[in-house]
Amino acid sequence: MFNFLPEKSKIFKAVKAPVFLKKSFLAKEIFFWIFVAFFSFWIIGLFENSLRIIEINLILSAISFSLFGFLLSWYLNLFFQKKVKVSNPPLPLSEAAARIEEINYADFLNYDAAELMGKVLSGNGKNSENLLFHTLKLPFTHFVFSRLLIDKSELMRTVKSAGSRDLQISDCLKNTISRSLVIAEKRGDSKVRAEDFLVALSHTNEFFEKILMRADVQKRDLEFLTEWYMRVEKKEKERKRIWKYENLAKMGTLGRQWASGNTYLLSKFATDWTEVKSKQGFREIVGHSSTMEAMERILSGSSKNNVILVGQPGTGRRSLIDELTRRSFLGLSVPGVNHKRVYKLHLQSLIAQVEGKEETEQILDRIFSEAARAGNIILVIDNIHEFISGQNRAGVIDISGVIDPYLNYPEFKVVGITNFRDYRRIVEMNQSINSVMEKVEVSEISMDETIRLCEMITPGLESKYNCFITYPAIRASVELTEKFMGSDPFPEKAMQILEESIISATQKKKKVLKKEDIAEVLSQKAEIPIGEAA
Repeated sequence: MFNFLPEKSKIFKAVKAPVFLKKSFLAKEIFFWIFVAFFSFWIIGLFENSLRIIEINLILSAISFSLFGFLLSWYLNLFFQKKVKVSNPPLPLSEAAARIEEINYADFLNYDAAELMGKVLSGNGKNSENLLFHTLKLPFTHFVFSRLLIDKSELMRTVKSAGSRDLQISDCLKNTISRSLVIAEKRGDSKVRAEDFLVALSHTNEFFEKILMRADVQKRDLEFLTEWYMRVEKKEKERKRIWKYENLAKMGTLGRQWASGNTYLLSKFATDWTEVKSKQGFREIVGHSSTMEAMERILSGSSKNNVILVGQPGTGRRSLIDELTRRSFLGLSVPGVNHKRVYKLHLQSLIAQVEGKEETEQILDRIFSEAARAGNIILVIDNIHEFISGQNRAGVIDISGVIDPYLNYPEFKVVGITNFRDYRRIVEMNQSINSVMEKVEVSEISMDETIRLCEMITPGLESKYNCFITYPAIRASVELTEKFMGSDPFPEKAMQILEESIISATQKKKKVLKKEDIAEVLSQKAEIPIGEAA
């Protein structure tokens, strides 16, 4: 049984709220700028002594009126946003799916989705075509269809011409609403959004399905694109909240800068990765959640609190260091890791600058001593296998004897990076090191996670090369590299081919990167004709 009863739903009552409540945000902006204008005029008049008493009284009245209007509209907008628009579903979406005969589907829509559905139900056609037409009017669809190179205006004209008059909710519209709840639950949301309607329509509306099929668009593409849009929207909202803890933390504090104490040699032969990434801006990694949790758990321990990351090159081992740095800096990790400073030690640079094994070991001992005394440093050693192999040659020195005593100190934390071959061949054979370092394996991320990561790097690539990247090109960079570069791991192979393709496109004066461009570059790289496969 399908129950969709807007008249009994709190969120639909919010949709029908008075216009002065809905437009209070606009009134707030207007009154604010009126206040600013009259206040500025008054200040200028006082300095220039050019205002008469009657003018001053009029201006002060205007200032008082605009200030009152601003405060009133601010309060009304706050009331509308926090009280009227907010409604909690009677039960979680995961439970609603099992009790479809008892629930009112209207209770599970957020405000924007309810407003959209209200337009459909108040029109002549209570069907899925009408829902699609009104959904296409929303701003997020411009993001979606521009990435797919689909003309949204033409699509809207086509959909409008296909509409029919349905006085009652059509079966297809019912299926769309039901499907949208499943999609929202799958995404981990508590309510249905307008974006969920668009994805649901790709499964329920035959007319829309045919349009997508002709454009070579997969249903999963809409899922990925709407999720991409929602992440961008969320990030932009968070960026504007200057008072939010994470944004305040990014500004840093003097106390945090000096927390490491005197680390002269460490600063000379290592890079303060915390400082580098905080200035560059942090970028969250995709996937590796269990790996990250294992690394944090080990580093926060009181014994055997050193990590050795083992993984194939290209799987994201160094990205895990970036994520560790981000979480630690922002205080988002576990207590034993929060507010630590991450330093990347440059052993090759040290060996190149210092003459003799004995002097090198003395300086290394002082560096490790500085890190241990500071008590809030995580030291990263890349390709650690090269420096514990028991060999001393040009550019390489065995540091096992120097670092071994420090690895037992709770205040001394090290993350080493290596690969599977050298871990088995060297690290496992070095019992003194292996006994105090916990192994954490880094596997390649999935294809879906790689697509998401390529989405994240797309704005940067577009800005750098002044070339628009279509979504089919992103998908092709993942699917084709998986098919024709199977031995290489994700995500590096997809990211690499995406950047190589956009470089090739810009060399040919192209402004848009398509999936055919990905296939062409990959064909040259793999020396296999794969144009048809794209």
